[in-house]
Amino acid sequence: MIKLFIQTMKSISGKFGFDPVTNLPTFNVELGDIEQPEYTLEEVFRYLAAADRPCIVAIDEFQQIAKYPERNIEALLRTHIQKIGNSNFIFAGSERHMMQEIFLSAARPFYHSADMLELKAIPEEMYVPFIVKHFRDRNRHIETENVKKVYHFFKGHTYYIQKAFNESFADTSEEAECTLNTIQIAINNMIASNDTIFREILSNIPEKQKELLYAIAKEGEAERITSAQFIKRHGLSSSSSVQSAMNKLLEKDIITEINKVFSVTDKLFALWINKIYGGIYLVT
Repeated sequence: MIKLFIQTMKSISGKFGFDPVTNLPTFNVELGDIEQPEYTLEEVFRYLAAADRPCIVAIDEFQQIAKYPERNIEALLRTHIQKIGNSNFIFAGSERHMMQEIFLSAARPFYHSADMLELKAIPEEMYVPFIVKHFRDRNRHIETENVKKVYHFFKGHTYYIQKAFNESFADTSEEAECTLNTIQIAINNMIASNDTIFREILSNIPEKQKELLYAIAKEGEAERITSAQFIKRHGLSSSSSVQSAMNKLLEKDIITEINKVFSVTDKLFALWINKIYGGIYLVT
């Protein structure tokens, strides 16, 4: 009983804080050191069922559930969700292939249990003025066209756009202009700072998969990757080999497929590959 009590105290805890918008106090329930996932789930849902108001439960990086060593966690969670009537659930995940497998495979517990919603990139017409304004508000100038170039360079990927302009801003003196060269240096520094990580990722990818990865990175957005033209253009071995490599890279979420168009999931990783192996990576 003592051990169970300790596990209970470690698995769920309360945390007070303040809402930065309203400045009102908040209270959050957080998970701690989970030793018995099935018990923790029961505990969490007991808490939700006893809540005196409707709850919205957002689970980030939900695809990680498929990597748990306990094989029945998906089924357990689905059972708990079906039994509770006062809560709505949001399942968010960055690994598209795994999320689709969880919700679109008839063999999985969450099959067709939720409406699918893709969060697209922030529209250019909103994002570009936002960045220009922040430079202007702090007595720095940046050309709208250069902001647009970076937006398209990273395909609207918020994390790398923000990081690129954050570093560019830091390298621009007050009342000076943030030039395209300043931005390119910032991006080069981002690529260089991730060199060790990217080399480690690449070292764990088999050769046939690497060849396809290089080809997709070089094209940026690749279509008909099993076609004879694509295979010949990039010196790949065969359609069956490409198909096998494609499935493995999708499974690892190293590449992404949207409407039969393939790209490297991590845009900075794609830039690094092109820099190392001779592709184009300049903002133009």
